[in-house]
Amino acid sequence: MFYRQIAIDNIEKAVAAANSSGMIDHAVLKGRLREIVVAELIKPFLNPHIKATSGTIVDPFGNQSKQIDVILYDEQITPPILFSESEGIIPCHAVVATIEVKSSLNRTELQKAVDNARSVKTLRFDYDTTPFSGEVGFRRLFDAELMKILPDSQAKKILQHALTVISSPACYIFAFTSDLDLDGHPEKENQRLQEIVEESNKGKNPVNIPISGMCISDRLFVYCEAVESTSNTGIFKSESADLNQQQRQSDPNRYWASYNVVLRFISHIVNTCSTYSSQRWRIPLEVYFNPSSRSQSE
Repeated sequence: MFYRQIAIDNIEKAVAAANSSGMIDHAVLKGRLREIVVAELIKPFLNPHIKATSGTIVDPFGNQSKQIDVILYDEQITPPILFSESEGIIPCHAVVATIEVKSSLNRTELQKAVDNARSVKTLRFDYDTTPFSGEVGFRRLFDAELMKILPDSQAKKILQHALTVISSPACYIFAFTSDLDLDGHPEKENQRLQEIVEESNKGKNPVNIPISGMCISDRLFVYCEAVESTSNTGIFKSESADLNQQQRQSDPNRYWASYNVVLRFISHIVNTCSTYSSQRWRIPLEVYFNPSSRSQSE
């Protein structure tokens, strides 16, 4: 209960700060909302080596993402280039998750968020050619040797999965509200998201799951729980808002947040950061310095 109450207190602080910042969506407000989401909802529960900033993500081949609202990265993997405490250039191997922050989500903003996520997912990670380094790298080398002597078994299948699956960053959307009517049918938000994902994949290299989770604090949190092994498509679940909590709000025109929805968002993204970070190993800086890396993409 102690952790839950601290998180609920932080949710209330975030909502109060968002309301005091005003409802107009412009550059200054966007920056303020980003700070609120990071400082009050995410940062208090992250492992100390997971940091948050905004900026651009780059790979060793000269490719870069679009401007990302919130980048969560493991500073132990590869050092970022920070222009300030809140903005920088982050190497893709260090990134475990991203968040696009919106005050009110509409179709245009959702399309932008999906496009930004695509720009992250299509970076070249090329783990197969990345040198091993550090404790995680040693463990993976040990596991690779262990694979050669293990008999066929469930344990071997699990080890094979751990060796071959390294997740690209999980991309999330967080919004305080949406332009869709709150009419007891939160699945409309998920339907719109899936429509936009399908549109974004037309004529491009498809990204099956550009968005791992979408939290609209007064509506729902929809999230990818697993990936279908045969089709590589996501299996999504959702947590709907407690509308009884809305009825306790004194002003229906102000932001509010359903505790169960935002708590699920916080736990999902924090657990994802921890899991994805454990898959990575330290990347030698020369991987990003080597001019031959750029030539491979040209």
